[in-house]
Amino acid sequence: MRLKKNFYRCSVFGLLCASFLFLVPCVVFGAEASTIVINEIAWMGTKADANDEWIELYNPTEQEVDLKGWMLQAVDGQPKINLIGKIGPKSYFLLERTSDQTIKNIAADQIYTGSLENGGEILELRDVNKILVDSIDCSKGWFAGDNQAKKTMERKDFNQAGNDSANWVTNNGITYQGSDAKDNIIFGTPKVENSISNIILVEQPIGQNDSVQFLPDNAETKPEVLKEALPEQILVEQFKTVAADDIKNLELGARVKVVGVVVVEPGVLGENIFYLDGSQIYSSKKDFPELKLGDKIEVQGVISESAGEKRIKISTQENIKIVERGLTVEPLIVSPANLNFNLVGRLIKISGEVIEKTGQKIYLASDKAEAIVYLKESVKITGLKIKEGDKAEITGILSRYDNELRLLPRSKQDIKIVTVPSADISQKNEKILL
Repeated sequence: MRLKKNFYRCSVFGLLCASFLFLVPCVVFGAEASTIVINEIAWMGTKADANDEWIELYNPTEQEVDLKGWMLQAVDGQPKINLIGKIGPKSYFLLERTSDQTIKNIAADQIYTGSLENGGEILELRDVNKILVDSIDCSKGWFAGDNQAKKTMERKDFNQAGNDSANWVTNNGITYQGSDAKDNIIFGTPKVENSISNIILVEQPIGQNDSVQFLPDNAETKPEVLKEALPEQILVEQFKTVAADDIKNLELGARVKVVGVVVVEPGVLGENIFYLDGSQIYSSKKDFPELKLGDKIEVQGVISESAGEKRIKISTQENIKIVERGLTVEPLIVSPANLNFNLVGRLIKISGEVIEKTGQKIYLASDKAEAIVYLKESVKITGLKIKEGDKAEITGILSRYDNELRLLPRSKQDIKIVTVPSADISQKNEKILL
């Protein structure tokens, strides 16, 4: 549920886990706070394939740890993983079964073979000296995880030994990361903080004037259960308010709230995205409200990344609130020489001479610097009569594709040819390509 007055988004799922998971007859041993821990287990696989299992380790220490000679194994002999590689301080180590396509858009640190039993396993993590570092006894059933919804089993607190099932929960369905081999959502948090890490318990009475909205897609119990169990407490998810063009400086997985104006509508530059002036907004479900250019909106989501470009990932259109309509955003005028990665996501206008047109790329030069204009197929710019030597003014979103900056026009109207008659260079006749 969400407290609109206090801008809180609440989850009762953590309450359900904390209240009832201790009833599961499993035991966890080992795992002092200063050691590597087993942090997340996708024993149920993914929606693409139940065999696409994965396991995540976490290093809570301040030192890098060489995992060569370490072993993670089930006591029944499968899987048995001889670990290789290193895990950095405060970092994650992702193990994917059989193929790196298990989590399609997040690279595995190691590939392994051998399946986890859906009925449970006893897993042991031993260091190079064969000393038991962490052990999870779920021989009578996994502590958490959802086989039907394909939600992972997450550790609540790596600082706790985890000697009872209450230290493990099912992914809350709100915080998640990655896509499976068929582009379905991974309801887990590979290589970022577990979903329970973004839920904190605070003293916060629910006042009479607070508007509470229940979110059925994410909740696992009823509001009255929460009020009955914790009359003076609620579970809240925290979002940091940032400027739209500051998201590039934030870590992946950071939870943010931004307010900005729509400069590219959903579907124009891609079916899963739209742009505020300063940031890309992404939904794997293509679940957006009806938005128009000039809409001022508030967005809550999680920082993710595609081809090096940071963006805000939302779960549903409920994460977007329309504040005002009909505003105008003027493009920032920048010379090709001054384009840089700090301007990614901004609405930009550049001008210069066309020096080359190859496929979907137009190269524009000015002051001995070049800029790449990229015509996306989704924009459907056809019949463009532009040639080498033309003077042009082009408006678009500055985007990043790995280490390349590209200006993405939104329509043919964003491309203006400026012809300069040789008889009178002081007069310009502008023609818009329609």
